Order: sequence, then C-alpha cells, then structure tokens
Amino acid sequence: MRAHDCTANMSGWTLVAGYACVLAVVASEFGRVVPEPYMDELFHVRQAQNYCLGRFHIWDDKITTLPGLYLVAVAVARLYWLLHSSLRILLPPSAVTDFALDMDQHCSLGVLRGTSTLFALVNVYLLYAVKRQLSCATPAGRPTISPSAARLDAVLLSSWPPLVFFAWLFYTDQLSLAAVLACWLLCLRDRLWLAAAAAAAAVLMRQTNVVWVAFAAAHALLRRALPQSNASSGWLDELSLVVRFCWSHLRSLLLDFGPFGLLAVVFGSFVMVNGGIVVGDRTAHAAGFHFAQGLYFVGFSLAWLVLDLGSSATSARRLCRQLLASVRQDRASAGWSALLLLLTLAAAVVAVDRFSEPHPYLLADNRHYTFYLWKNFFARWPLVKRALLPVYGFAFWIMHDQLRHSQQPRLVAAAFWLCTAAVLWPAPLVEFRYYIVPWLVFRLLTTNNTPASGCWSLTVWVQLIVYASMNAVIVFVFLYRPFRWPSGETARFMW
Repeated sequence: MRAHDCTANMSGWTLVAGYACVLAVVASEFGRVVPEPYMDELFHVRQAQNYCLGRFHIWDDKITTLPGLYLVAVAVARLYWLLHSSLRILLPPSAVTDFALDMDQHCSLGVLRGTSTLFALVNVYLLYAVKRQLSCATPAGRPTISPSAARLDAVLLSSWPPLVFFAWLFYTDQLSLAAVLACWLLCLRDRLWLAAAAAAAAVLMRQTNVVWVAFAAAHALLRRALPQSNASSGWLDELSLVVRFCWSHLRSLLLDFGPFGLLAVVFGSFVMVNGGIVVGDRTAHAAGFHFAQGLYFVGFSLAWLVLDLGSSATSARRLCRQLLASVRQDRASAGWSALLLLLTLAAAVVAVDRFSEPHPYLLADNRHYTFYLWKNFFARWPLVKRALLPVYGFAFWIMHDQLRHSQQPRLVAAAFWLCTAAVLWPAPLVEFRYYIVPWLVFRLLTTNNTPASGCWSLTVWVQLIVYASMNAVIVFVFLYRPFRWPSGETARFMW
C-alpha cells in the first residue's frame, strides 16, 4: 500500500512538472508567433509599461478594471529585472541570455505574458490547497483526500481550456483567479485578516470579484456555524442554526470578519462616488438584466460535466427516480409540482425572449468563438433558444444535485447560486471568460470528496486527454491559422 502511495505521489509530481514544461514551451511559441500585443493586450501592456516607468497618473480610459493587474505585473517585472541583473554580475556574460536587455524600459511583452504564465502555475497549487482544505471537517482538521488525488485534480482544473488559454496572454484572468482562490483558501483556514487582504487584491484585479470574496467569507462563517458533523434536515434548519450562532458569537464575529466589513464599506463608497463598478469606458459594459446569461452558463457547464461520466450518470439516475416518485405521488402534491414546473418554464421563456439581447461586440467581433455560436445557431434559428430550455433545466438539475450531495452545508449551495447570478445576470456580453470562477468554484465544491483509491480513475484521465486535445487544437488555430480583416489587420480565433 505504501509503495502504491509513493508511486502515485511521484506520478502526481511528474504530471505537475510536465504541465509546467508545456506552459513554458507554449509561452515561448506565443512570443515567437505573436510578438506584438493582441486585442485587449494592447491596452493592458501599455498601461503596465506606464506603471513600470512610474507614470501612475496616466490611465487608459479603454480599461474597465481596477489597476491590480498592473501593480502585480510591475512587481514581477522588477523582481525579474533584479534577478537578471544579479545573474549578469555573478555569472560570465556568455552564461546569461540577453532576453531581458529591454528591461531598461522596465516591462517587455514577454515578461508581462510571463506573469500570467507564472500565476497559472500558482493556481495549480491554490486549486490543490483549496481542494484539500475543503475535505477537512474543521480549519485545522486532517484532509480526507489524498495529496496525489488533489494534485491530479488541480492539474485537471488548471488545464481547463477556457482558463489555460489565458496563461499565455497578458489578461486579468489568471491573476484574478489566483487572488480569489487565495482569499477562499485563507477563509477555509480561518485566517480571516489575511483573507481580507487577498480579497482586496481580488477586487483590485476585477471588480466583480467582490461577489466571490463575499462567498468565501460566507463559507468561512458557515463552516463555523455548521460543522460537517451537524446533520441538518434542510436549509431552513441550517439558516436557523446560523442565526443563533451569529447572535451568540456576535462580538467575536465582528472582530474576525471586521476587515471584510471594511472592504465592503470601501467598495460601496467607490461605487457611489464612481457611479458604478466600471472604470474607464462604460458605454460597452453597462450593467443590465441579462437573465439568459445564467442559462447559458449551466448549458456551457453541462458540456464539460458529461466528461465526468460517473458523477453525471449518478445525478441523472437520481433525476429519473425523482420524476417517477413525482408521478406516483398524490394528486395535490403532483399538482403543486406541476405548477412549480410550469412557473419555472415560464420564467425561463421570459428570460430567453426578453432578457437575452445580444451585445454589439457579440454581433461584430468575429475573433471569438461565441460570435460563430450566436451567428450560426441562436441568430439563424430563433427557436433554438426555447428548444434548449429542457437542456438548461437538465444541466441545472445535474449541477444542483451534485452540490446537494457534496460534503458542504446546503446553504453553501444556495450561496453559490446567488453569487453566480449576481455576477452573470448583470453582464451584458456573452463571454466564456466570465464563467471561469463560477465553474471552478462549483468543481471544487462538488469533487472534494473524491476517494484516494479513485484518484487515477479512467474518468479523470479521459478528461485530461480531452482537455489536452482541445487545448492543442485551440492553440494551433490561434497561432497558425490567422485571418485578415478588410483593413489588413491580422485577426486570430480565441475564446
């Protein structure tokens, strides 16, 4: 048994090392084939280079997020410059490459993209640590999942195609995710003051992260009030226990969670003074009521959940049993179930008919896969939006069923759906990057009880192979199959 554990542990580290090598090789190829800033990188790189030169008073109005990305990039660039300068002093000139000779300008595109690559590796550790911590009954408890299983799943989640692609571009996604995961991890470990500092960093990366740091703080509170040994019969019972716990521990909770309250006050003040959460150009990022976005998210999630054959099949069987039980129940109960189903269906129809207006960017920017999805399906056949409602319903059931049967309190599942709605419903643009954090939060919550004996299961390896194949195709198309706009500008396909 010990020999098996040692072999699995070594294989896990080999997989992490292989993943790091792949990130480095692809990053080098991105630098060779796409040596100029691409799309939003143009604004991000220019802003970061201004900060590197100490021009903190300059701000590009095309940027809609707070400056957290650029502050971290400046710190990484200065550390890299310091390391490179030290090597040039300590080693012979022939032993040190001239890769960063342009650091007299403080930041190069390669260094800035390397920041995203670096944090993609940081996220492997953070996903691993969060997954292990979620399996603990208490902040100081012993994880029930083995290190090798957690390590494998961390690599799997890190290599998720909509996420890993942005490890090779200077975008906010990898750094933003790292800050959210760090905040969540520290909350799970009950280090709330440090968690609040990570929460502030997360909000500086992307304003909507305020929702996810609130989720992390709420999760920490629920783990205090509802230990996993507490068998609660429903979410109302859990809510009653939480209210009583908060009342009886009010002073200590105010002290422990005070920094989060301060962050909420500061962020609320910023929103009031700024007139909204968006900085810079607000014309294309005005919040609205895009209720269909939530349906798109669960449908998009289902496409990945089908790869997890074991969990999805189990949830589907439970759905069939519940439907049969509904048919066999008494008329009054069956009538209420039918009424609830009809009301839900009516709300979904209103969402896709009245609250699914496509964003102008979605209709005009043919560099994103969502453009072709909308153009070739939703725009060509309007009834597709309604025809997919059963698929959305099935997807929601699968996801909610997996949340209900996780080791977490039911209020955690409720908090997840509330936070997902708070982030996605106001977002006017359909973009898969918006789904990264909610998807990973869901996966971490629902796979934290994976047994150590199943860490090398066929299902996990199938997902890894599919992810790797998709990433290879997407990167190949982006790098080697560009096209030209009528203006002559080179365009590339991406998420």
